[in-house]
Amino acid sequence: MDLILEVKSTELNIFADLKAELEQAYHTACSLTKATIETCLQELPEAEQAHTPLEDRQQAENAREYADKVRTLCRLDTGNDTNNTGTDTANTVPARVIPDIDTLTERCCSNKAKLGNWEPHQIKRNTYRARKVVQMFKASSGITCVTNIEKSDVVQFKETLLETYAISSASTMFNQLAAVIQWVVSNTKYLELNRFAQVGAFKKITSKSAPAMTPDNMKRLLAASPEQYHHFYKLYYFTGVRTGELLNCADWVEVDGVKCLQIRTTKTAAGERTIPLHHSITDLFGSRLRTTARTLNAHMKTIDDDHSVYSFRHGMANRLRAVDTCTDGLLAAVLGHTQKQIAHKVYGTGFDVQRMRKVIDLIPALDERRP
Repeated sequence: MDLILEVKSTELNIFADLKAELEQAYHTACSLTKATIETCLQELPEAEQAHTPLEDRQQAENAREYADKVRTLCRLDTGNDTNNTGTDTANTVPARVIPDIDTLTERCCSNKAKLGNWEPHQIKRNTYRARKVVQMFKASSGITCVTNIEKSDVVQFKETLLETYAISSASTMFNQLAAVIQWVVSNTKYLELNRFAQVGAFKKITSKSAPAMTPDNMKRLLAASPEQYHHFYKLYYFTGVRTGELLNCADWVEVDGVKCLQIRTTKTAAGERTIPLHHSITDLFGSRLRTTARTLNAHMKTIDDDHSVYSFRHGMANRLRAVDTCTDGLLAAVLGHTQKQIAHKVYGTGFDVQRMRKVIDLIPALDERRP
């Protein structure tokens, strides 16, 4: 009689406890695990019917074995002893919590720095870039848990990058995030598949680049764009700065009475530079530089699908080359390219802002015509 009561008690506890555990875990599980839990909950009544009534200890063991398999499948690492026929759950260990993508990114960067994967001078820059691209991915997908990443999320993120950046920059940022996810796959038990590797990186595009922004293109752009974006386009047009430099790394400074745009904290020493403002846009000095590259690129589509913010940089290079007094070294100093000649690497002595201003001011204003 005692054996029958013990088995009946076990019968009630095994499936009742399992159901309660599944329902509790569902609320905090990631999307993939939720789908598994939902399936197990749907199958639970049929499984209970198949395993009951429990007539002996062997049947009870079979039911416990089934419950343990479900717990493993649904990642219910609760530490419950299914041989315990009681209902006391005071010693239950909480299910494993997966750190959010920000936390895993910090661990990844710290690990790469400690293992020497990054040179000392790269640590701060690479960590900043990793954090930035993760924030962009979260804004694009709404995902904070790496186990929730699907192929469709990665594809959408690639499209977002292409809408915002030139192909080279988009590819670099995509690869940076893919590297973070690969670190999670290789160094933790939270993820088994890198969706970024599954989707694949950008293919190199060498046959076509963004066409240069000509004066006629620029006039059409300004005519078709809201006025609040005009100062951004004009600054890009007359400085040739990179897309992210104007929006993320720019300050206003005045040097020797010359109003300038100062670019700081870039990926190379050559990128940190001071660019005098063209005489036609000095009124923009001190204006707020708050918008997104995606917004600016969207308005540029009013010209055609080929132009992007990078077109300004390409166009500025052409405009500088058209100035007779603009040397290759001065052009590189304005655009932030690495100097080919050692003598030109010291911008302060080789190309001071007064000399740069004289060359930049020889570029015709938008309302001027070259004779």
